[in-house]
Amino acid sequence: MLAYLVRLLLGKFGDIAAKVTVDLNAIDELFLPKDIDLISQLHGDVAATWSPQQTIKAKADFILLPGYIKVSDEFSEHTLSQWSQGGGSVEFNGEQLTNTIQLADINNQPIININAALKLTDNFPVDAQIILHEIDLQPFQPMLSKVVNLQGKLTTNITIDGTLTSPLINGEVKLNHGKLKFEQNANVIDNLSTTLIINNNKASLIGRFFLEDKEAMLAGQLSWQDSLVINLDLNAKTIPVAFPPQLIMNISPTLNFSFSDNALVVSGNVDVLEGSYNIDKLPEGSVPFSDDVIIVDQDGQVIAKKTAYTNVSTKVNVNIAKAFTVSGQGLQSHLSGQLQINQEQKQPLQLYGRIQSDNGVFKAYGQKLQIEKGDLTFNGPTTNPYLDLRASKSIPAEDVTVGIQVSGLADALTMQLISSPVMQTPEILSYLVRGRGLDADTENSTTAAGLLVGMSLTNNIGLFEQIEKLPLINNLAVDTEGVGEQTQATVSGYIGNRVYLKYGIGVYEPINELTVRLYMFNRFWLEIVSGIEKSTDIYYSFDIE
Repeated sequence: MLAYLVRLLLGKFGDIAAKVTVDLNAIDELFLPKDIDLISQLHGDVAATWSPQQTIKAKADFILLPGYIKVSDEFSEHTLSQWSQGGGSVEFNGEQLTNTIQLADINNQPIININAALKLTDNFPVDAQIILHEIDLQPFQPMLSKVVNLQGKLTTNITIDGTLTSPLINGEVKLNHGKLKFEQNANVIDNLSTTLIINNNKASLIGRFFLEDKEAMLAGQLSWQDSLVINLDLNAKTIPVAFPPQLIMNISPTLNFSFSDNALVVSGNVDVLEGSYNIDKLPEGSVPFSDDVIIVDQDGQVIAKKTAYTNVSTKVNVNIAKAFTVSGQGLQSHLSGQLQINQEQKQPLQLYGRIQSDNGVFKAYGQKLQIEKGDLTFNGPTTNPYLDLRASKSIPAEDVTVGIQVSGLADALTMQLISSPVMQTPEILSYLVRGRGLDADTENSTTAAGLLVGMSLTNNIGLFEQIEKLPLINNLAVDTEGVGEQTQATVSGYIGNRVYLKYGIGVYEPINELTVRLYMFNRFWLEIVSGIEKSTDIYYSFDIE
């Protein structure tokens, strides 16, 4: 209605002047999303003149009172940017629209300075400069759902010319003191600094970041004239990568990331310099997600669907040094080898290559067996490698070697007992468990052998894991102790955190022994041993440098 009355009052020529006060929070919903609020007031002077001989001319000068930008979600509110003063102008002369904006912080340091001009002719030529001075990125972190820590200072000096439909961008963008951490990821990208030099819609990037105190370098090119194209190189002598508690390692990556036509290609080499991997079983009764899993809420509505394949192509060579160790489920060994990770767009990941065990130990039947050969060969599927494992134990006094051989694809493994010289299975078991054959002993030896085999099997099927669920019971273990005639089969564990119990039965001699330790402090404990000989001792542990 107001616009209609003004139109009636305007003549063929004249001028108008007005003072304007606007609460930006009241009108920001017209041009901002509903979860973003602009908290400030604008005061300005508006003037316009017109006549039949010339087109309308208008100008507005304004100031911004102290204010800020607020972002809200269902849980909290966050301040994105805050200023103590600001101002600018807008001018129109019938052929060109010009605009200036300046904002300063509480220390009167410039935050934003924008100058722009748009000609109202064919193709709409544009001429603009955008200067941002150390914009704090931390307030933007709540807007990124998978980011739990975002820090950094962003500075830009960009010019834009060309036309409104085909602008040409030149200038420089800098990020300093950056920090980035993603949800459910232990790796923190720290002290991130990058410089982007833009030349006619093409840019070169150089930067670096730190993981812990190890440096990694970034370099690449970007362009967006027709479509977005990115080519980025990542290099580092050594950086730590952690996915606790299973995987911790130091790597030396030489990788290239190339993005074009909405597809990402990853290629290069990764040298695994050292590290460790802990083989952790799933809890009893649990199963992993399959590739076609669909997660729904209580009403049956789909929450998330695990997609197996994306527009990603991968060709990365992985070289694993012997300093990498693997442990768990009875295995402790160094691993080394070479793998090639391949993936075509919208196809499953493929692995090729071989990993070998070096200086490894495998626990079986209550014994520690030396790994003579341990090869894991991948020929495509990541979940079904070929395993060739041979672990054995030597009895020098009788010139006998016994052990186990595991071979086959992961989904169809076969295991057999082996010996040199060739023996029957009961005889091999006797040498594995007791260190001597069936014909060399007494009834107690058979009892101890049966105890070790039985305890080993019950541990493998998860009995100890179930027992450890009882209150105060933890760290149950089956092992052997002693050498020669003193060898014992033992079962040990803790009651609470300070009481340790161990029961041993002699393999060769009918000697049973019970040990109880009470830890008063970490380095001070009382030990009671009951067997053929009984003793009560007090121990104190200390270090000598």
